[in-house]
Amino acid sequence: MEQMELLSESESMSVDLQICSDSESLKSWSPDESGSESLPASDMPDIDVDQANATPVANFDTGMAGAKQWPEITMIALSRILSQAVERVHKAFQELLLCKFTTRAVAKRSTLQFNLLMGRSEHVFGDIRDAFPTLEMLGPDRPVAERWALAKRAAANVPRICRCHVACRPPPVTVDISGSPCQPWSRAGQKRRWTDGRSDLLLLWAALMLKHEPPVILHENVSGFPTSVLEDLMQEKYVIHHLRVEPHHVGFTCVNRPRVYSVLVHRSRASVADIPTVYHFATSFFNSVGGGLSIRDCYIGSVEETLEEENFCRRAKGLDMVQTPSRSWECLLTEQQQKYLAKYRETWQQCRSDKEQEPVFDLSQNPARFLKMTTKDGRLPTFRTNTKIWVDGLSRWLLPVEMAAAMAMNYGVLGQPNRQQVGNGMHVANCGVMLAVALACTR
Repeated sequence: MEQMELLSESESMSVDLQICSDSESLKSWSPDESGSESLPASDMPDIDVDQANATPVANFDTGMAGAKQWPEITMIALSRILSQAVERVHKAFQELLLCKFTTRAVAKRSTLQFNLLMGRSEHVFGDIRDAFPTLEMLGPDRPVAERWALAKRAAANVPRICRCHVACRPPPVTVDISGSPCQPWSRAGQKRRWTDGRSDLLLLWAALMLKHEPPVILHENVSGFPTSVLEDLMQEKYVIHHLRVEPHHVGFTCVNRPRVYSVLVHRSRASVADIPTVYHFATSFFNSVGGGLSIRDCYIGSVEETLEEENFCRRAKGLDMVQTPSRSWECLLTEQQQKYLAKYRETWQQCRSDKEQEPVFDLSQNPARFLKMTTKDGRLPTFRTNTKIWVDGLSRWLLPVEMAAAMAMNYGVLGQPNRQQVGNGMHVANCGVMLAVALACTR
């Protein structure tokens, strides 16, 4: 269960915005020659957040699916923020191409990463399953209604073991961002739904949310996730909006990762406006930049990182170490992976005639069952746990740092990533934009 809690109620945040009075002027926005971000001065009255919130044009809707009209002043305020975000993303693309990612990791060993996390965080809670000692009382053999009742009963007095202070109650938060296990709902997990024991984690999480009642919740899962599940569990206290979200919506045209984000707004603690309209408005800014990342832009691994990856695999196979990266890593593949690769290549020759596309294959998937290769739009296939993405043009698989780049993960901050982290994680750019939209649409 992935969970990040932001902005506790004891914290305050002051933001000054300059809001354009005419949304048409946003279409011609661009950085000035000095490189600073600006909008035409004649269209930029200074309005602070409190004034914007007090303006009577706002048309928020409490307890309904969304307002019919989005307040223009709030839409323009969001556009200002996103204008800056787009420019930063554009600069990040250039840095990725010119400077690549830093190879100076904070910590490569998980124990060191944990110690750093402990030192920088006020609270560090463990696995959600640790908070429910009666987890074994649930299980797929019981009816869902009975499991749900047990989960709510357990959440009422759940102990939380904090790694920083031994035992703490979770502090109140304004926004909860969570991703529940996808296997019960995904095609790869055979869509076992409630008969998959991992679905208990969704029930436990929902029970905790109903106990603590954060004003805003973001929930993420695979595109096949049945949104009616959240509505059945939580619609009594929350207004829920569901959005289909993909990385190319925010400029990451290099990877396929369709997801469903659900924005839950507490009926009595917050008001909500038209989230789908604002999301479309936000993503139009990223699309207006043009370009985006291609698969080849993700090939950022240094010689040192490539050599480290190869020798790690050679060591595991009992082979001699090398001083420079080999031209081909096919000999490092397992016998099964080599068979998969041959089948993928055969299929590629039969069905793909576009020589501009990069042939990329997921060797963790049997092509006879799931054909996971470069999409027709020229994107990397969706990453999964322990995915091994083979690139024929490089005669090797993607390095973890390259997969992290496609997922917008900051390699220099996270330290040495691994495929499991990447396959289980949210796309950072998608999550960030969804958070911005959710906060812009609620008060």
